[in-house]
Amino acid sequence: MSAKSSFMSKLPYIVVYIGVIAVFGVGVYMVYNKYQENEKRKIEDAKKQEIAIKKEEEENAAKQLQADIEHKLAVAKRKEEAFNKAVQYARENMDKPALVEKYYLSMKEFVKGSEFEALIDEKIAEIKESAKAAATGTAAVKKLDPESERLMKSLETRAKPYIDENAYMEAIAIYRDYKGPLKDKTSDARQQVIDRLYKTGLESEQELDIAKKKLKKQLDEIGDYIIEGKVDGAVAKLEGFLKDKELAPVKGKIENAILNLKNIEKGEKILEESLRLDINKTVLLETWGGKLKIEVKGIKNGKIFYISKVGNTKLKESMPLSILNASEHLKRLSKMNSVEKYLYAGLNAYRHNKIEEAKEYFAKTGIFSQPILEAVGKIELKKLKKRLD
Repeated sequence: MSAKSSFMSKLPYIVVYIGVIAVFGVGVYMVYNKYQENEKRKIEDAKKQEIAIKKEEEENAAKQLQADIEHKLAVAKRKEEAFNKAVQYARENMDKPALVEKYYLSMKEFVKGSEFEALIDEKIAEIKESAKAAATGTAAVKKLDPESERLMKSLETRAKPYIDENAYMEAIAIYRDYKGPLKDKTSDARQQVIDRLYKTGLESEQELDIAKKKLKKQLDEIGDYIIEGKVDGAVAKLEGFLKDKELAPVKGKIENAILNLKNIEKGEKILEESLRLDINKTVLLETWGGKLKIEVKGIKNGKIFYISKVGNTKLKESMPLSILNASEHLKRLSKMNSVEKYLYAGLNAYRHNKIEEAKEYFAKTGIFSQPILEAVGKIELKKLKKRLD
């Protein structure tokens, strides 16, 4: 009894003790779990930080790589542009090999380390080879195979129309700009033709310049003939120019000028043809006296026969074609080219003492404009001096 009583008396303490132990155990467990969670979080944060750092490093590396690539591309582009600029300079200065070589050498350092360095060496070698060939009088062109021969013949056919017109730079471009499969095989042959054409072109240009200056000087008296109405005399003078060998480069210009003057004589006939289309029609014509509304009845011997109305009365009348003003002429001379039309209209205006209007038309007559305007100026100056005297 006493033993049982003793146990029962200790039971509350035991329960409390067990409770304390349980609470302590739960506390320890919770603390341990908290510790584990904190450690786990630290590990996860460390991993995230490591991933972020790695990602940033990769992005920076990618950016640096892209920047390096862009820099290399930009450098390569600048070198390519420099090489192309040197090639263009060489094309424009084919007659100055020393300057071209110097230009290539100045560019060589800039393009160093690129494929263009070797290309520049090739270009310089070509210049030296050409100079050597020119000095010895030998051609540095190998015998062409049949296929290349056919190509050269084809290029010659294409270039001929330009050569015939003394357009040597256009002819040179035919050979220079060939980019076909035989480009390398025919390189030397094409360059030889280019050199020859360039030399011929320079000589032709010099001859043309001399001819133009001489023609300009000789055209002065042509203006006097034209303004005085002596068109036949002007034609005869121009035909005489065709016999001058120094004027051969401008032969086409002279022949066109002769044709222009001869066609002026057809002006009245063309006007008559135009007016015949208006027979039995009522038209409004521009004359030197103003606008005139008439019914055209016929055209004959340089005259317009027409019916005009005065009130209810119809009158049969006639007037010379010369009464039509320059504006009316320009509208009706459709079969003439612009130079011929303005020559005809200008002369018509000048005969009617419309000096300023005539000068406006003469200014549009191409090769005739300067000599005619100078002739008009001399005549008007004489008139002015006469009035002052």
